[in-house]
Amino acid sequence: MHIKLAFAIIGLTVGADAFFRMSWPGRIVRERLDPIVNPGGVASHGHTISGGSGSSANMTYEDARSSKCSTCEIKEDKSNYWPPTLIGAPQERQFHPCPRRRRPH
Repeated sequence: MHIKLAFAIIGLTVGADAFFRMSWPGRIVRERLDPIVNPGGVASHGHTISGGSGSSANMTYEDARSSKCSTCEIKEDKSNYWPPTLIGAPQERQFHPCPRRRRPH
């Protein structure tokens, strides 16, 4: 009986074709902000913040939920995203943000 159940579960998972990809072509701001780790303060590194209009340095859950628009491709997605901003310093020795590129996995 347990073997049949195990094979049934395996059979259900083999056909799964799941993925996770966020696409936020626009940005709200590029700053040293992190509303979760350091609300209202300066973060230890920069972030490119995208997503819902409720974003701020002192953002709360309620602020995020009250967003009216979004920079995400899926306009119903009012979440906020703040990946670290990668900084480059090539030969000209001027610091600048590295461009974000899409990479298929």
